Amino acid sequence: MAEYHGREVKLNKIMPGDVKKYKVYVRDPETGNIRKVNFGARGYTIKRGNPERRAAYRERHHCDDPAAKKPITSAEYWSCRNWEKPKTDAMDYRRRMHDALDKLLVR
Repeated sequence: MAEYHGREVKLNKIMPGDVKKYKVYVRDPETGNIRKVNFGARGYTIKRGNPERRAAYRERHHCDDPAAKKPITSAEYWSCRNWEKPKTDAMDYRRRMHDALDKLLVR
C-alpha cells in the first residue's frame, strides 16, 4: 500500500479506471513518487483468451522483445502485461467450482 494524493492505494494492481478503461498505481523508479498510469480504450473488449488474438497483439506491440523493454510507468508496459496469458481460464474456474458444489450437495 502507498499514499497517492492523500489516500491509500494498492501498487501494481490493474483496476477499472476513471479516465480510461484501466488504471494502475506504480512507484516511479527514478523519483520514488507514486504515479497513476491510465491505459485502454473504453467500449472495447480485449479477447486475450483467444490465443491467436493475444499473439497478434503481443507481436504488433513488441511485448516480448527484450530490446523494446518499456518502463513500468508507461501505458504500453501495462497494456502488454494485461495481454499476457490469463492466469486461469474463467470457464475452467467455473467448472471446478461447479464440481466442488456438486460434491458437497451429493452427500
